[in-house]
Amino acid sequence: MKQNSITDLQKRRADNIIWNCAKDYSFVPDFKAYDADGNVDLYWNIIFGSARRHYEYEKLEKLFRTLDGYKNAAVYESDFWNALEPVLFETELRGRPVLERMRPEPKESELKFDAGMSTDEIVEAARAYFYERYGLYGDGKIRLKHRLPRFRRLSVDSFLQRDISVIHEKDLYHGDEESWNHDFSLTTKLSESELRAFLETKFGKSIYPAEHVLQLEKQLCTGKHRFTHLFFCLCVIKKQ
Repeated sequence: MKQNSITDLQKRRADNIIWNCAKDYSFVPDFKAYDADGNVDLYWNIIFGSARRHYEYEKLEKLFRTLDGYKNAAVYESDFWNALEPVLFETELRGRPVLERMRPEPKESELKFDAGMSTDEIVEAARAYFYERYGLYGDGKIRLKHRLPRFRRLSVDSFLQRDISVIHEKDLYHGDEESWNHDFSLTTKLSESELRAFLETKFGKSIYPAEHVLQLEKQLCTGKHRFTHLFFCLCVIKKQ
């Protein structure tokens, strides 16, 4: 199914199902599910909406933002939702008994959650699982022995289940947030001054004053590299 085959009517239906289940109309849905014909998948959109009602969703968004740094993000996100679905199903079933007839065959996942877990516990369990199962460090790096085959990144991410496709509005997550980097270059939690002090300790004094370097960064570090810092030092090579 191609994303442009989904009509505006179906997109609005998905939004309304998610908003209704979330009991909140103030957000733009990030995950929306459709069947192979481009029609709304009622069950999965109920699941997506109920996740916002029952959990602190901004914390889940941070997890999705981390997963989106990997080329196989759709695989990891599918794993997460297939693990959370049984919990949300049981929670929603009390008020929506019709879900029992609507529910597809549950997809097994080694990632396990239970209804008593808080959002923080779910996020931490997921992070630990993705590290142990796939070798995800959370910074865009993967341990070689865990590396998956490279899949082509699509705007429509299949959940690999009964022909359901999920459109994930990935652009909602990065925007102008400083934590986002499309290429996930080496990042650090050090402040600029701490980083410069560390580099000077390792490589020697910068040949340019900090003010000069800042001007160069404004000129050169733009676009995908806008959060990159420059460091200039002399390198002495000794002949043997």
